Amino acid sequence: MQLIATRITDWLAAQLSQITSLNGYPLALADVHVGRFYEDLPQGAPLPLATVVAASTSDAVTPDGVVLSGRRGRGYQVEVVVNFDQHPGVERHALLDQIEWGIGRAVRQPPPAELRGLLQSVSLGDVQFNYPAPGHSIAIVQAQVATVFIEQYQP
Repeated sequence: MQLIATRITDWLAAQLSQITSLNGYPLALADVHVGRFYEDLPQGAPLPLATVVAASTSDAVTPDGVVLSGRRGRGYQVEVVVNFDQHPGVERHALLDQIEWGIGRAVRQPPPAELRGLLQSVSLGDVQFNYPAPGHSIAIVQAQVATVFIEQYQP
């Protein structure tokens, strides 16, 4: 049995994996990792890449007496790691804007049929650009993604 929360995490990762030039995005991600931040990945992981980490889950908002399901909120931190040196001719600020736009587009796609009615909302929150230290070329875009969904508690 796969929980609704896990299915949403997997859906979010699948959406981010669609960030490719063939799908109309301005850049292509090499990979998407779930449950680990960039610093937890093996050295030399191909860039650009995205990570998806569940950062928080809210208490269930369930009417009194309802025990078979609960409305929940979950926040994710999405990070896209990019090496500016791999994108010659693209201004740094423009590349970071492209990444932000790509994340927003990816998470705003309709959910698959099996999540319709369960995944109630997905929104892109704060986005932070982390420029590299002087003499370095790795930047990280951190985005907060909020979801609201119905978790099923029936056996």
